Amino acid sequence: MKRISSLLFFLCLTLLHGQDPQASSGFVRFMNLVDAGEGNTKLEINGKDIWEPGYRLGQKTGALPYSGGTQKFVVTKEGCLTAEREVKVVKGKSQTIVAFAEEVFDEEGESLGWQIKLASLQQHTPEQGLVVTFVSFCKDDVLDLTIEERQTDKTFKQSVRKRRSERLKLVDSGRVRATVSCGGEVIGSIKVEDQGNYIAMIFDSDEGKRKLITFYDPQFMISGS
Repeated sequence: MKRISSLLFFLCLTLLHGQDPQASSGFVRFMNLVDAGEGNTKLEINGKDIWEPGYRLGQKTGALPYSGGTQKFVVTKEGCLTAEREVKVVKGKSQTIVAFAEEVFDEEGESLGWQIKLASLQQHTPEQGLVVTFVSFCKDDVLDLTIEERQTDKTFKQSVRKRRSERLKLVDSGRVRATVSCGGEVIGSIKVEDQGNYIAMIFDSDEGKRKLITFYDPQFMISGS
């Protein structure tokens, strides 16, 4: 009871001073798209292991709050080259750090292995309707996609640049059941039930094939670096 009273007192002080608790922190999410290597992908921020079991392909964290400033991200996976990046967190802003892997080669064309890389994607105000945001993390500079929407029997063409987002409104309302192809091969599907923004991330698998993972995001991600 004493603890509850203390919390209520603190909340009242915050309201009296006009402080927004969310505005005092910046938020970072982590998304794992590392397909190469063995086991799960591990994440450390400022030397702290965020989740000991690690992250499976396609897993993401919730919003991790930081008071601002630079945070050091280290991402590792067995069989892959480690990635390190200093991430600047801005109070009141959100971003998603995406881990993916690219095969790297020496000057003679011999493979040096799979290098984990980290991209930062900022957040954007959501749009109305059933919107899908495509983001490519593939080695190719541009991907030409074919999206076949089975509910309306419509076909869409969409080009997606590397690490840049492209938004596509498939329908204004209703459900979406779409198949996504690239280079004549199906790389995944999109299933949408309600209005909102859906992310479709495309990446290279360790077999050299393109893969697609989709998920709902209330504030969709836009291009970053």
